[in-house]
Amino acid sequence: MIIITGIPLAALIVLLYVVPFGPMISGVAVGVLNPDLKTLASLTSMSLKRLPVNDMVQCIIKAHTGADTKLTLEELKKHHADGGDIHNAVDLMVDAKRSAKKITFAEACRKDLDGVKPEE
Repeated sequence: MIIITGIPLAALIVLLYVVPFGPMISGVAVGVLNPDLKTLASLTSMSLKRLPVNDMVQCIIKAHTGADTKLTLEELKKHHADGGDIHNAVDLMVDAKRSAKKITFAEACRKDLDGVKPEE
């Protein structure tokens, strides 16, 4: 009897640990992620690969609200794989918007990889 109830409970715990429901809900609530299975599967895949899912969704939200730019998970994954700091790149975009300049995410990534830090 213990084994029968223990297996579904263990499966539920693993499911809640692996599937990033929190970032998905945050992204959907702000309107930067689509509430579909493809997005949830992509976030779960990133979680299984040990990518910073929460940080990436936070950066998408920050870019959307602070720099009026729509970023994708793919762009952030690429910059992260290149060794860049995704928060730094998005902060550079937000700083540029504040100073009435417009830079693309690719330009912000280049600046980040060159070691440029956003203004405090």
